[in-house]
Amino acid sequence: MVSIYDIARTANVSPSTVSRALQGNSRVGTATVARIIAIAHELGYVPSSAARNLSTQRSQTIALILSTISDPSVGSVVEGIERQAATAGYDIMLAMSRNDLGREQQIVASARQRRVDGIILIASQMAARYHQLFDDLHIPTVVISEQELQNNVLVVRTDDYSSAQLATNHLLDLGHIRIGYLGVHDRPASQKPRVAGYYDALTARGITPDPELVLIGNRADHLANGYAAAPAFAQRGATAVFCYNDSSAIGLLSACRQHNISVPDQMSVVGFDDIDMAQYSTPPLTTLRQPRLAIGEAALQTLVLRINNKTTENLTFPGELIIRKSTGPGPNKPEPKAMQQLG
Repeated sequence: MVSIYDIARTANVSPSTVSRALQGNSRVGTATVARIIAIAHELGYVPSSAARNLSTQRSQTIALILSTISDPSVGSVVEGIERQAATAGYDIMLAMSRNDLGREQQIVASARQRRVDGIILIASQMAARYHQLFDDLHIPTVVISEQELQNNVLVVRTDDYSSAQLATNHLLDLGHIRIGYLGVHDRPASQKPRVAGYYDALTARGITPDPELVLIGNRADHLANGYAAAPAFAQRGATAVFCYNDSSAIGLLSACRQHNISVPDQMSVVGFDDIDMAQYSTPPLTTLRQPRLAIGEAALQTLVLRINNKTTENLTFPGELIIRKSTGPGPNKPEPKAMQQLG
């Protein structure tokens, strides 16, 4: 490989002059800079990123730590992060914690040893538990999370509470009273505000939430959780169900077809996320859309600001209700003549 020493010999100048010229240092004359750059091009010189990083004390690398890559809601978030990282000149070091707290701690420790410039965590197991650990890291960190964190870690998130209220109010407006909630056991941070939004929306309409209509699946496979819950909701008289995510909702829709439960005539179903599959389910799924691409882009932009010691703050995005054909009038409310639905 061609080095600055090869360029220096050809240009008959010192290596330090070559280094300053290639860095645009004003101490080197314009004519000399032009001649050195021309020689560098002629010799095929490629700057060493390692050397550049050593001089700037930056690795130009960001650690992106996911709980799992199989979650269909994560893909667009990662795409947004990668797009902005490329624009900002950063490489991404990707790792998966597999929802394992110990493994996530190990990955963070490894990222620190590799001197990454910053860390982004998605659905972190440790962010809400180990505040002091993040304070001691001294690495700019952004968490794509479902709650505010009481430390100096920046959070980019969707407003889960108000989004859950929006979903539940949609079903209430359709005339449903027996509205169920289908949750998951492995996402406690996001589950809490979604359940709270569901409860508060019912209470605000004078409806006492029925604990029998709140089912929390115990499977890691959210599709399977939804599929298993359909008979229980039907037996308990639910005419509508708000699901933790689209995967759970699509599993529920599949079970409804299997058990001859007509959707939305006998049971309306609302999901959360608006994954790509939601519009192609049978029937197309009404859901709360998270601006996942925008969240990923904002997370990277926020992290870069923090890396460069610029003022930053937490960001919260509103959810958007996307009405498709999986929701319809409750048993005590006639269907309007012109019901606006997407899908």
